[in-house]
Amino acid sequence: MKKIRFKKLTLSADIMLRIIIVVSIALISLIGYIDYASRQLVLNTAKNFTEKEESIVLLKVLDFLKEVEHAYKISVITSNKGDIKDQSLEDFMLSTVKFVDQINYFEIKDQKNYLRITQLPRNRADLEKEAAEIIPAEAEFLLRKTEQEEEKNIFLNTDLKTISSLQKLPNIFNIQPQQKKGWSNVSIQNGIPFIHYTEDLTQSNRPLEIILGVDLKILSLLLNSICLTDSTHIFIIDEHKNVIVDSDVASRKHLNTVEEYNNIPLKTAFQLNRKNTDKMKRIKFFNIDKESYFSIVTDMPKNMGLNWQIVSIIPTQDFLKDFKNIEISVLIILIGIVMLILTFLYFQIQKLTEPISYFSIEANHITNLELEDPVSVDSKLQEINELGHSMEQLKISVRNFSKFIPKSLVKKFIDAGKEVGIEGELTDLTIFFSDIANFTSISEGMAPNALTQQLSEYFEMMSSIVLKNNGTIDKFIGDAIMAFWGAPDHDDQQINRACRTALICQQRLNAFNKYWESQNKPIFITRIGINTGPAIVGNIGSSERLNYTALGDTVNLASRLEGVNKNYGTSILISESVLKGLDKNFITRPIDVVAVKGKQKGVRIFELVGLDNDPYLHPISSNVKELLNLFSKAFDLYLSKQWTEALIILNNLQQKNITQFSIPDSVVESYIDRCKQFINNPPSDDWDGVIHLKEK
Repeated sequence: MKKIRFKKLTLSADIMLRIIIVVSIALISLIGYIDYASRQLVLNTAKNFTEKEESIVLLKVLDFLKEVEHAYKISVITSNKGDIKDQSLEDFMLSTVKFVDQINYFEIKDQKNYLRITQLPRNRADLEKEAAEIIPAEAEFLLRKTEQEEEKNIFLNTDLKTISSLQKLPNIFNIQPQQKKGWSNVSIQNGIPFIHYTEDLTQSNRPLEIILGVDLKILSLLLNSICLTDSTHIFIIDEHKNVIVDSDVASRKHLNTVEEYNNIPLKTAFQLNRKNTDKMKRIKFFNIDKESYFSIVTDMPKNMGLNWQIVSIIPTQDFLKDFKNIEISVLIILIGIVMLILTFLYFQIQKLTEPISYFSIEANHITNLELEDPVSVDSKLQEINELGHSMEQLKISVRNFSKFIPKSLVKKFIDAGKEVGIEGELTDLTIFFSDIANFTSISEGMAPNALTQQLSEYFEMMSSIVLKNNGTIDKFIGDAIMAFWGAPDHDDQQINRACRTALICQQRLNAFNKYWESQNKPIFITRIGINTGPAIVGNIGSSERLNYTALGDTVNLASRLEGVNKNYGTSILISESVLKGLDKNFITRPIDVVAVKGKQKGVRIFELVGLDNDPYLHPISSNVKELLNLFSKAFDLYLSKQWTEALIILNNLQQKNITQFSIPDSVVESYIDRCKQFINNPPSDDWDGVIHLKEK
């Protein structure tokens, strides 16, 4: 299974992430605990308020009913003072209906006569059309009298003054209460729930009945006004499970049972109360559609003669809404505090991790062998300062180490991330050898310090050119330099780069020689040999001491070519294999076919003269190119044994060279001598033109 690798974090980001995780867990836990504890506190408080609400509601209901009973007792006293036809009794009944809000029906009757007062519905739109046409618009009360079976209806205004009277009235006002002693069942009259209180009295040996009609709509409005919260809902349920009072609904067309009532919290609270076996735990908590509620069911006292239950339902949200606002404010404050703390920690962590980030950058510089700048860090932490000192020592060590081994090779070792061992590989390399002519004689005539200084300047110049052209310096052998291209990094342009390096070295050396000559110092004449081909390259040596170098015939031939320069008076010699890989802009001429010491097979060697279209090198003139072409033609004639024809061209070439440059060409002179010799003394038929060299 492939291992999943995640992107690495910076140290400061990692520390901040860990702190944020810890703070977030702590903050969530704290908020969770505060939320839980606060909710429990709020809910417990809500339970206490619910219990108080129950007491207040019960007292208000009892007061409502007892006020009716009190009015009844006064009516008994008043009725005892006079006859049913007495005007004072009529006035008392009118004032009772007018000023006792819950009473809107008052009737006193004996066996022959009755006196009935009925208050008109406050909403005249509830009247039937016929009644609305008959009853005066300004009428407030309806007085209905019956005497000796004659009925008349008298309408009065708010001052109890007669407006008009009618002999007939629609049945909408013909209210017939249930003839049940005490409190009756609830009925709907003109869209309003009513209940009646009835008693029989015997006065002066004649039966007398008093009936009080109670408007339960007033009780609904009363309960609505005393609700603990805006969403509190109070119901009164009768013995038949009818919802007779609803704090939110005053007028209804008919009664509904709890099951028929469109209120799920009411149904749930009622069912929970029926299942409640512990009467001490009357407050219930339940959830409906993610909304939670408190409910409490209270039974009416038995002495009231009403088998009613008062159900109060309070959404917990009413208690928690203010708490939620406080909770949000606390959360915002906590988040603000945490953000301030994290901001402070961020800057502190930045100060702490800044040196470490700096060390990380310096480590990358070391990996990339960017070793020039010193490690400079100043921290209040001793460990950071010690790490900075160690980093500086490491940088110095690598810088010193890279002076002995090519930087590209050092980087390769660093990138490998493992211990270096003895190893080698066969690959195509381009080998470069340089040597100072007559260095032994030069060194004998100079003081050691002066020689060392001048030689250092020479090596610095040569080495920098090699390195800038992607070359690898193998070693310094006395005054000689060995370098190669193609390792440790593959290089498709290794031949061109090696030859360009040789040309730049010779051009720069001419400038150095002019400077040294002006300082009365000896000049250095450098000879260079270049060959390309397969060679073994790698770490050669013992387990204790290794040298990254190249071995093989390709290396040996390059070394021999450097030495062959002195035989022809040339400064840069390349092999035919190098010539085949050169870009067409390089300018060369053939020199000879030689078999170096120890080899029987000859190889063609060429002089590297220049490079066209290079921004750094001096251009080669057309005159020089013409002379080189003439020599190449003469060289081909020479190898084809046409020595006479070759001699003619060579003599002409020698004359042009002396005329243009005032110096003889030693290569041309050498071939003039050879042609003359072969013309006079022709070689054997198996002559192949190869010159076998006896010296290295």
